[in-house]
Parts: sequence; C-alpha cells; structure tokens
Amino acid sequence: SEELDSILARRRAQESGEIWATEIPFSTLNATISKRDIRVFLGSGRDASNLQKLRENGVRKILNVADDIPNYHESNKEFAYCRLEVADFGGEALKGNKGGIRRLIGKATEFVTTGDATNDTSICKSSTQDNHAKDDTNTNSNRTTPPTTTTRLHNKNILIHCANGSNRSVTVTLALLMILDDGCNLQTSWNAVVKSCRKNSMPLKDNRCALLAFERELKGGNSMTEEGFFRK
Repeated sequence: SEELDSILARRRAQESGEIWATEIPFSTLNATISKRDIRVFLGSGRDASNLQKLRENGVRKILNVADDIPNYHESNKEFAYCRLEVADFGGEALKGNKGGIRRLIGKATEFVTTGDATNDTSICKSSTQDNHAKDDTNTNSNRTTPPTTTTRLHNKNILIHCANGSNRSVTVTLALLMILDDGCNLQTSWNAVVKSCRKNSMPLKDNRCALLAFERELKGGNSMTEEGFFRK
C-alpha cells in the first residue's frame, strides 16, 4: 500500500541520515538560549550516533536523556556530554527515583546554559547512586531557574535525545522551553513548538504528569490538562 511504502521510505531515510533530528525553534519564543545564536535539535539514539550529521549541524553539546543509549562519541573531544540516565516506560518509579524525570530538569538546564564544549563528562554525567543521593537534598539538580553564565555557549549547538526522540527527550525539551522563556507555558511549548515540529512527540503518562507538576511549581498553575497532549 502507499502508506506502507511511505513508512518504509521514511525508515530508510532515517537510517541513511537523510532524515535527521528536528530543529526546535527556541527563537520563536524569544527564549534566553536563542539570544546566543544556538540551534537546538531534538532527536533519537540513531541521530546521536551519526557523527557526520552532528558535525554538519555544528553540534558540540549532547544531552543524552536515556539510560539505555550510550554516549556514542564520548571519546571525541569535539563534544561535551551530559547523560541523565532516565528510564523509559515508567521505569523511574521502578528504580525508586523520587520525582521521576523532574529531579533532573535543573541538571539539564545547567548543562545547556553553562559548561564548555570539551569532553568533560563530569559536568553532568550522573550515576544511579548520585541520583538517589540527591533525591532528599536541596542541590543544584533541583534548581528550576537557569544559571546566569551566558558566554560559554555561543555557537555551540545542542542535540537533546533519548532512544526514540518522542518521550524522555521531548519531556526535557518542554521543561527547558518553560525555564528559558518566562512567558512560555506548557501549552505554548507543546502546541506551538515541539508538537508542531516533531510529529511523533508524545511523553508517556508518567512524564506528562511530571510536566504538569513541574509547570505548577514553576509557573504557579497549569495552562493545560493531560488531555491537552492528545488534542490536534
């Protein structure tokens, strides 16, 4: 059928790199990050493994949200890595991580707004032990406002990815949009930016709930309900 042919053609294009990660237009929201001439890409593990495409798009910082995808080019000094080690399919609760993905949003913010593009994985690379230790303490990993350092990110483009580029990395990207633009709420981030750019985006239930809780914490209320994720 035509639909199957289209699906197979798209899959071949993804495998070849003809279709690569999606650029998320932070600049449309006048986000803090856009003022530094930075391009932000949202993608999958396959996109993160494609060294040629990373170089073509000037990516120098890679935020790996997943616990099941390696830092493919960690030994390459061109790239700075941050691996959040978030479990998929509701696995954060099974791992006993209080707060789920929310506990790492501050850490993700710090990585994309500070740090140099060198291969210093100690900037943000976390272990499960570290994450448990920080659950019950008031540390920078729980900070919901971006750091003030702004000079080190100029022209260092960022790839945010997980395995499929539809759940965990989308959740972190939505949170970053809300943090980096005071006027950007969850509804705007979802409808006007992420969903309109990357059609396969859909945080799973645990992350949808985490995003709603995070918006209440950050903005003082919610701009949408969980059902809003499914509206066209």
